[in-house]
Amino acid sequence: MFQIALARNQIDLWMDELRFLTDSLSNSEVLTIMDAPQISAARKMKFTRKIFDGFVSPIVLNLVSLLASRNVTYLISKIFEEFQEIVDVYRGVGRASVTTAVPIDQKDLTKLVNLLEKITECKICLLYTSPSPR
Repeated sequence: MFQIALARNQIDLWMDELRFLTDSLSNSEVLTIMDAPQISAARKMKFTRKIFDGFVSPIVLNLVSLLASRNVTYLISKIFEEFQEIVDVYRGVGRASVTTAVPIDQKDLTKLVNLLEKITECKICLLYTSPSPR
């Protein structure tokens, strides 16, 4: 999948579309229909095209149709996560999640990012969670 996106110079497009599908399919009613074994693959393909045609590229639409035909559409979020990891490796990006007991300012966050980038030799994308006020 990644190789196709890379060859077509569509990595960012695929990221956006996979994220869109993940968000759209987080609705349990839609996912229930897409993964219901009692609904035929032909009806699922029609349903999938009706919902997503025009919102995602044909190849990504085919992916979600294939998943639906096999009753495993729920895997789209995992596929998105794995695709994100492959893209990050390709781009030399590392992800770090930081949670602190006390709030820290932007200066300290910048120092932390710089230290992590030096250690890992990757560009760091930091997710900072500040403590909840009591």
